[in-house]
Amino acid sequence: MSKLFCYERVEPHNKSVALIVDDGESIRSLIAEMLADAGFEVLEFQTAEAALASAPSANPTLVLTDLRLGKNRMTGAELLREIALILPGTQGILMSAAFDPDLMPSYRFPLLAKPFSRTELLSLISPPAA
Repeated sequence: MSKLFCYERVEPHNKSVALIVDDGESIRSLIAEMLADAGFEVLEFQTAEAALASAPSANPTLVLTDLRLGKNRMTGAELLREIALILPGTQGILMSAAFDPDLMPSYRFPLLAKPFSRTELLSLISPPAA
């Protein structure tokens, strides 16, 4: 059973675009399906760098990213901090299969433990605006 660690509920704003960033294709696809079923337009990325380059034009309402995105790569927490600087209204959620809950305050973003259910994911976000 997964554990949900959350500081706040994510509220989509404006048009509802979600960026999913994970170096695992299968997890990206699964999460994309969950969010698309919930009404989000979903864009998938394998690296934080690619997501960051696309973020200004995509104008996401939500970014869901793995905490660790490969050796010598930007982390998910770094990505969310960068996106917050250029798109201050965008909400972010970190996810990870291996993390230390004691470090959560340093992340500044909700953290979802993998594996997680559709219900756990959607409990963090409000339905997208129509």
